[in-house]
Amino acid sequence: PGPPLRVRMGLHTGDVRVRGGDVFGPTVNLAARIENAAHGGHILVSATTEALVRGSVAPVATISDLGHWVLRNIHTPQHLFEIRHPSLAGSLSRPRASRPGLSSLPVPLSTFVDARGDLRRLAAMLAKARLVTVVGPGGVGKSRLAVEVARQVEDTYADGARWCPLADVDDPSLVAAALASYLDLGSTASSTDRVLEVLRSRCLLLLIDNCEHVSAAVGAMIDRILRDCPDVTVLVTSRQPLRLSGEEVYEVAPWTSRYGAGAAAVRLFLDRAAAAGVTFGDSAAGHQRIGALCERLDGLPLAIELAAAQTRALGMDQLDRRLDERFQLLTSRGPPQASA
Repeated sequence: PGPPLRVRMGLHTGDVRVRGGDVFGPTVNLAARIENAAHGGHILVSATTEALVRGSVAPVATISDLGHWVLRNIHTPQHLFEIRHPSLAGSLSRPRASRPGLSSLPVPLSTFVDARGDLRRLAAMLAKARLVTVVGPGGVGKSRLAVEVARQVEDTYADGARWCPLADVDDPSLVAAALASYLDLGSTASSTDRVLEVLRSRCLLLLIDNCEHVSAAVGAMIDRILRDCPDVTVLVTSRQPLRLSGEEVYEVAPWTSRYGAGAAAVRLFLDRAAAAGVTFGDSAAGHQRIGALCERLDGLPLAIELAAAQTRALGMDQLDRRLDERFQLLTSRGPPQASA
């Protein structure tokens, strides 16, 4: 026989609806999510249930306050308690849930166009490696891809995902302070040791964004995190790999017809132009013209987005004529959030 099975329980109290012998409704859903947050051999209860049974549990049993947690697909943090008894498993150190407010991924301001199935492949890589570096030239969409995949997989980490953008950190000695700030540790907790102390107790995805200009300092920090914080996975965007032990590298290429992504480039242009109030027909000739324009922009998503945003003011004819001056043309507006 194998090891004994440990049952987990989640208890919540409230009104339910009955139909055809089945019960359903928000009360049932919340009870199921609480049960899912428990480990084998543990009993978790909601604040409602705890208030009803307070003072009436068996003398040998106790109820411990675990604080507030974010349960899967339940947006409001829930106050959870654990019923403890000598016959049950040892005390629960933490539920299988996220702490409120830990995820800090930026909210996307536009739709994400996945040109070549990058999301699926990058998510699969993150499931196997603790350090994944997304590399590619500036403007190719590394940050947007990394944020999007982090949003897709953050529920698999008990403490969610944290976004640490370093584009504005010019001094390598300030890397630890920047990470402390994005981890909400406060301005006085800026040392590497303090960051590691906090991360040792966390199970999260740490997204370090745009770090090529301070790569040596970031590499040293990540090396310590990988050795000292076993439940932290690190996702990095940079123009070059960090060349650390255990690093997996995901290369993002420009969207050109050579990579079979010409149609995605056209979709991106049409989407961003529509956001600017300009719509195009579905003619093959029109799409071919847009595709040629995207090729002239080297298939860089950032350049395509900026060009599309200016179709309202310039129109396609002027865009075509002025592409030889594209670096002047495309720097007249700031980049969309997390596009580079």
